[in-house]
Amino acid sequence: MSISISSPVKSLGNLEPKYRAHYFKSDVRQASLNLLICLSSNLLFIFNDFQMMGASIQFYQYLIARLSFTLSILCSVLVLQKSRSIATYDRTLLFTVIVYMLFGTYMSTNCAPQLRTMQTSIDLLMICGVYVLFATKLITILLATVPLTFSALFNHWSGEGIVSSSTPFLIIIFLTANFFGLVFYAYVHNSRRQEYKVRLEELAACENYRRLATIDDLTGIFNRRKLLKLAKKEFNHFLCTAQPLSVVLIDIDYFKKLNDTYGHLTGDKILTIFTTFISNKIRSTDIWGRIGGEEFVLILPNTTSEEAKNISEHFRLDTNNLRVLANGVSIEITISIGVTNANTTDSALHKVLQRADIALYQAKQAGRNKVVVV
Repeated sequence: MSISISSPVKSLGNLEPKYRAHYFKSDVRQASLNLLICLSSNLLFIFNDFQMMGASIQFYQYLIARLSFTLSILCSVLVLQKSRSIATYDRTLLFTVIVYMLFGTYMSTNCAPQLRTMQTSIDLLMICGVYVLFATKLITILLATVPLTFSALFNHWSGEGIVSSSTPFLIIIFLTANFFGLVFYAYVHNSRRQEYKVRLEELAACENYRRLATIDDLTGIFNRRKLLKLAKKEFNHFLCTAQPLSVVLIDIDYFKKLNDTYGHLTGDKILTIFTTFISNKIRSTDIWGRIGGEEFVLILPNTTSEEAKNISEHFRLDTNNLRVLANGVSIEITISIGVTNANTTDSALHKVLQRADIALYQAKQAGRNKVVVV
């Protein structure tokens, strides 16, 4: 019989690295601020040491220890500020804890008996602070707090002895601090992970809405609205630069008949196969979209009408070799294409589209499976 112990902090799986990277800058700022507060508190204790010890050798020993600890904290803050990786953040936290344990051990070993309780209280606050103030993996938190706990207990017992009357109470206090620290850590970081998941879901929903507003749901190419918006942009660019701009209007021949004969699912299959086929042949600068039913528009920037005609002929001939299988039947596809070029006399894009539509109509009237340039 196997017993599995689940972590109190729910991992995001593959999203965990992205989650930590998302909060990395704010975590670095928070950790740096916490360390600077710790540094300031440590420096303030210098005045307390002086009041209690005066200008004695022990005071100067304490002063050297506190300044060394302060320098280490400053180094940690500088490393955090310059760090670009989460691993550096985690290692810096562990380094700081190790330095504090050495510092705490020295202070507890050399302090007066009446100050040992205060040092133990500081150790307790340090343990709670690691849980509450540092955003890192649970394993890193435990690698910091567990040694801190044993170090604090050891430092206290080194002065009073392990069998002192305060031992049971002290153990309970430290266990309680770790327990509630762990509960708080789990609550905060589970909440933050949940918040991150919700944010990702909202972003995904927004992206999906944006996609639905610009992409044809069936074919995956631009829909009428987005295509016309981009086409107008290219047309305005043409008016400014006079660089050639061609418009190609494509219609799948006898599509309604194919739809009625083989069914709407086969009709959808024909549309998706055809659009994918053409999408793989166009340039990255071309604008390709579906404007309705079986009609498609291809905007060709920097392309003359003669070049557009040659491109369209290649499309037409290649489509003649395209086959769509439906219920064991191989369906042939042909297309009719109307081609036109934008003129400087065109007052608006719809004038160009009207000419392309006339060219397409002439291609159909000529028997379909034709390319006509107007």
